[in-house]
Order: sequence, then structure tokens, then C-alpha cells
Amino acid sequence: MLVHHSVHHAPIVQGHRQRLISQNHTDSAKLLRSLTKHLRAMGKWWRVMIQLDPKGFCKLEGATTGIGWWWGEVGGVVAGSDGAIAEDGKS
Repeated sequence: MLVHHSVHHAPIVQGHRQRLISQNHTDSAKLLRSLTKHLRAMGKWWRVMIQLDPKGFCKLEGATTGIGWWWGEVGGVVAGSDGAIAEDGKS
């Protein structure tokens, strides 16, 4: 159930994060750092779960959807750059 919830909420958290970046809210730096840390922690957790039991993880509800979403986001970032990923909010 935790995987299902994290898959459901990861795009929502990412949407809020992108909105803060695009609106250049200087007063929201702490929130932006928190959202970024949360997303990175989710990604690391998914990666550990895959390493421990790839077939078992993929059987969990929403796991493949979450991994697909994650790599879609990564691909979008890389496609919009020269391959280097800059820190959020920094040029």
C-alpha cells in the first residue's frame, strides 16, 4: 500500500516543486528543499526495493507505473539539457 501511495503522490509533489521553481519564490526555498529531498528519498527507496527483489517489487500495485513516471521525469530533464543536470533553481 505504501508503494501505491508514493506512486500516486510523487507526481503531485513534483508538480508543486516545479511550480515553485517556475514562479521563483525566494521565500519558499525551505519548502523547495524539503520537496526535493522527499522525491529523492522516494527514488532511493524504490531503487533499494528493486535491488532487493526486482520481481517482487514489480508485482506491487503501481510499482511499474511509478518507475515509468520517474524515468519519464529524468528523461525530460536530460532531454532539455546537454546531458548535465543542474541543481534546481540555479542557472
